[in-house]
Amino acid sequence: MELIQTIMERHSIRKFLDKPVDKDILRRVLELGTHAASANNIQPWEIYVVTGETLEKLRETNVEDFRNDSAKDYCSTIPGDTQYKERARMIGKELFAKLDIPRDRYDLRKQWYEKGYRFFDAPVLFLLVMDKSLDETCFRLDIGCITQTICYAAMEYGLGTCVQEQAVNYHRGIREILGIPMNKQPIIGIALGYPDTNFPANSVVAPREPLEQITKWCD
Repeated sequence: MELIQTIMERHSIRKFLDKPVDKDILRRVLELGTHAASANNIQPWEIYVVTGETLEKLRETNVEDFRNDSAKDYCSTIPGDTQYKERARMIGKELFAKLDIPRDRYDLRKQWYEKGYRFFDAPVLFLLVMDKSLDETCFRLDIGCITQTICYAAMEYGLGTCVQEQAVNYHRGIREILGIPMNKQPIIGIALGYPDTNFPANSVVAPREPLEQITKWCD
């Protein structure tokens, strides 16, 4: 796949085929990912590759914490009444429209959020963590770089991805089941698998702001 095409066509996949991904392919995707830019070559990323029964156990603990309304260990905040919040609202509206979930059906919305905590039933989860001794302000950028590179590399093998903050909202399961020590900070998850092209929400592509609105040319 051509690089420009990959950049333009990558979007979040929220339903996957019930089809395993060969470990050799996962290894190639991750090896390509490790060529991402990294400030001072720190390479702060550590990656847990979760599949099979272990992934099922992780889904169960996540859903249990969600249903119990447990306190989240991590959750980013978007300032209200800002363009950032509006962008999130707009993509949410499009998703729920594709899923035929009315605005007032909070029960159906909750069921959908639960699917997110199941990693949309992807056959693979990459969980990226970072040593707590590192400055998050700087080195989270490196995690972002490898995350995007992994997503692009996956497309070369016909795979789809969904970058998920939900994967790190609750730490109980990921620490107990995966054995992540307390000196490591879970940063982000990537659900990965073969896309279900018949699923309506998989056609949703988040729009981008016009270049003129986000750039300043300083000649």
